[in-house]
Amino acid sequence: MMQNGIRGTMAVWPVIFDLLGDAKLILDVGCGEHVWSYKGAVIKRCDNNQDYRDRSGPLVGCRNVDLNGKWPYSDDRFDTVVAADVIEHLENPWHFFREATRMATKSVIVCTPNVESVMSKKMFSPTRFLWGFNRSERENSHHIMPIFLWQVKKAIKDVGWDVGVIKKVSLPVPKRRAARLSIADVACQKGNERWLLAMAVPRSR
Repeated sequence: MMQNGIRGTMAVWPVIFDLLGDAKLILDVGCGEHVWSYKGAVIKRCDNNQDYRDRSGPLVGCRNVDLNGKWPYSDDRFDTVVAADVIEHLENPWHFFREATRMATKSVIVCTPNVESVMSKKMFSPTRFLWGFNRSERENSHHIMPIFLWQVKKAIKDVGWDVGVIKKVSLPVPKRRAARLSIADVACQKGNERWLLAMAVPRSR
């Protein structure tokens, strides 16, 4: 595995790699600046190329795709579609799953901020913001769509696939940042489930 650049949390990626199985052709959707490899698989990369986090130019080795429109790939093109910290940037999670499952033959793997975590609920009470969706993150990271577990499950089923795996990935928040968010009591714990991860698989017949 090779990793360059910073994207989301690195705690999520080992879980994704455990789910890739024997995938040989993978599409990394919303790849950002994160470059990775997996057991000799061919990995294609695409992104909206949004200008956020002071990005000064186009991403290298990455196809510019309007992820809110029709994706320019043929049906059944990839073994697996991976989207790490992506669907919360998009307008419609149902559209995402329709396009991703149209192109994947084995699995679709997504992760997103876990807005239903204990930490997120504690944060919402005093701030009226869910985890990952305060004013700064909405304006600077383009987080526009909080994704709940029921939405992920329903979207997967509505497009004719099955929910294969649901995981919650824990990572403590640094104490100073947690204190600023008034969530120090739960955010710094090892069991702080900050990310929701789901794998969709073709419906068994």
